[in-house]
Formats: sequence, structure tokens, C-alpha cells
Amino acid sequence: MSMQHELAFQQFCVENGLDYEAFENNEHGHWGFGVSFAASDYEEYAIMDEDEADDAWDAALENYLAECILLELPENLVQYFDTEKWKRDARFDGRGHSLSPYKGVEHEIRTEDGEYFYIYQLD
Repeated sequence: MSMQHELAFQQFCVENGLDYEAFENNEHGHWGFGVSFAASDYEEYAIMDEDEADDAWDAALENYLAECILLELPENLVQYFDTEKWKRDARFDGRGHSLSPYKGVEHEIRTEDGEYFYIYQLD
């Protein structure tokens, strides 16, 4: 985890009235990317930079395809399903829809050094 992730999450907490001290750094990110912070009341957030968020988004879509869509298709039709077109259409709703199961919202934080981070509420 970079110190930048931590600082961006602190800034997010200040801007959203959250008690940063109530959160623990889990040092693992949602979908294996970035970092997550959890509070004892089960509130959890994932924080990622642009590349991590894009990679996590792709992993989330691939996972949904594998576990929900392709499993439901008859085996003889799977070869005709265009996964890339489906992912393109699914991206229309934005990353928050896939990466924030709680509210479907992506929060953007710009740190003092100009770097952007994206925060997703997980539960």
C-alpha cells in the first residue's frame, strides 16, 4: 500500500464526515487491487488509483460473466456469446456500478500532489 492511498482515504473521511480513526487498513484491496479500510460496524471502503480501478473493474466484469451469465447459457450457445460487446455495454454504467456493491457509486479524491484516487463503499 502506498502512503498516497492512506492520505487519500483520510481526505475522503474528512470530506464525508467519517471518523478515520475508526477504520483499520486491511492491506488488501477489493478484487485484489488497491487497499481496503474497514470499521468495526462492518462499513468497508476500497480505494484505488486509476489503473487499479480499471483492472478491478475488468476483473469484476469477468467474474460476473463467468459466474452468472455464461453458467446460465446452454453450453452449445456459449461460443456465440460476445463477451467483449457485453463488457462494453456493462461499462456504460461506470465503475461504481460494478465495484461498489453497497451503493454503486464511485467517489473521486484528488490529493494535494494532483493524483486521483477512487473510493468504493463495499458494505
